[in-house]
Amino acid sequence: MTAITFAATLREDGTLAVPEEAIEAIKELGLHPGDQVHVRVEAANNATAASEPKMLSEALKDLLEEAERLELQPGKESDDPYERAFGEIVKAKFRRMGFKV
Repeated sequence: MTAITFAATLREDGTLAVPEEAIEAIKELGLHPGDQVHVRVEAANNATAASEPKMLSEALKDLLEEAERLELQPGKESDDPYERAFGEIVKAKFRRMGFKV
């Protein structure tokens, strides 16, 4: 799906003042008055609010750090030889990925 990005000014009444060049670009997308659109609002001055969600890479880093701090709790050994073999395959894969198993 094609999209455009532009800066708009927030008015006192809560509406947005859309610049003329953005209106032309919107028309080029084939949109008409009354069409529904997705809108994402963020501060144009690159200010970040404290409640703003973390970037995905930061969240992943935090998650991996937390996983490293967890203590392993081995489960009960299975009687099924196929389940045991599968468990060993999974352990080997996690070792190759750098996890302590």
